[in-house]
Formats: sequence, structure tokens, C-alpha cells
Amino acid sequence: MAENKNIQDELERLRQEVKTLRADEKDESTVAADKPEPTPEPGQPETSEALKAEIDGLGKAIEDLGENAEKLIAERPLVALLAAFAVGLLVGRLLAR
Repeated sequence: MAENKNIQDELERLRQEVKTLRADEKDESTVAADKPEPTPEPGQPETSEALKAEIDGLGKAIEDLGENAEKLIAERPLVALLAAFAVGLLVGRLLAR
């Protein structure tokens, strides 16, 4: 019976805590909505389009690196295999410490 009372008290405390957290979340969202959007610093992209263009450029660079790696592996598969083996040994030693 006492255990049941403890459980009920704990549930009530949790309900109050959830209520408080929800109220805090609403307060934070209204404060965030009231804040003006920060202005970009000099040298930073001013629009989301510029940021998207930079991300696309990075994606293209990563694709190019992947293609270059594929070409190197195709040209020298034994060297690539030995390099991968050496990296695996190195990682294994580092993780074993």
C-alpha cells in the first residue's frame, strides 16, 4: 500500500515536471521568435542560396575526390590493398591501447 502511494507521488511529480518543461519550451520559442535574425559578418554568405551553392561546391569536391580515389585504386590495386591493410593495423594498434 505504501509502495502504491510512493508510485502515485512520483507520477504526480513527473506530471508537474513535464508541465514545467512544456511551459519553459513555449517561453523559449516566443523569445526566439522575438529575436531579430542575425546579420551575416563580412565575408560570410548573405543568403541561403549562397550557402547552398557553397554546400553544392563542397559536394562536388568530395565527388571528385572519390572519383580520383577510384582511379588510383583501379590503376594500382595491390598498393591500395596494402595501404588499406596498413591503415587497419594502425587503427587496431591505436584502439588496443
